[in-house]
Amino acid sequence: MGKKIKITIVVAVIAMSIPLCMKWLSAVGYYFSDKGEQASSPLEFSLKGTTVEVVGFKKGQNKETVIIPEKAICCGYLCTVTSIGRGAFSGCSGMTSVKIPLSVTEIGDYAFYRCSGLTSVEIPSSVTEIGRGAFFGCSGLTSVEIPSSVKKIWHEAFYGCSGLTSVEIPSSVKKISYRVFEGCIGLTSMEMPLSVTEIDCRAFYGCVGLTSVEIPSSVTEIGDETFKNCYNLNIVIDNTKNNVKVGERTFERCKSVKWKK
Repeated sequence: MGKKIKITIVVAVIAMSIPLCMKWLSAVGYYFSDKGEQASSPLEFSLKGTTVEVVGFKKGQNKETVIIPEKAICCGYLCTVTSIGRGAFSGCSGMTSVKIPLSVTEIGDYAFYRCSGLTSVEIPSSVTEIGRGAFFGCSGLTSVEIPSSVKKIWHEAFYGCSGLTSVEIPSSVKKISYRVFEGCIGLTSMEMPLSVTEIDCRAFYGCVGLTSVEIPSSVTEIGDETFKNCYNLNIVIDNTKNNVKVGERTFERCKSVKWKK
């Protein structure tokens, strides 16, 4: 009977310590710089399993230039920063640049939503996933290099990035998601790799700056209104395999559409 009571007490103490640790963790203000020096940070972090994610700025700590650390001191332990949380920097219009370390594998949903002042972002080769609306409305972005490590770019990731002029989709991506580049009116060039098999609905809707796009033979499905209102676009679809399925109003108001057979 005594053993059961002892075990119950130990479990209760552990259970109580976890939320306390997590609450304290969000207020942690230290990280290790590139030189290995401990420094204060304007960012807040949150526990995510055995690692941590960035959840945003501390109150009143908005910065123009953001350097996300690779390591942070959390609950008395040195933890690895592996993700940028959902909506972490949402609406931070004063932010102009962000440096993401090689430890980060995921950029969360709406992480940089409507950061209209953001002009520069380096996505490291460690990132495998760019979340839904991650850079939605980042109208100041002019170019972005998506590394070959990225396997999934979720819906609306770059929606409304009107300043974006070029984008190269890596060969690791198989699907171009729903509305991912919709409203990118400054986009003038886009390279699509042979890895892509599907282009979802409205992926390039209203990209009026596009003048030429070639759809490779690997693509078997192009969704509704994918290139609608791309007024200046001359598009070529490689249908030599005779297996391309096209949705409704897919090329409506495009300048020209040519099928390779």
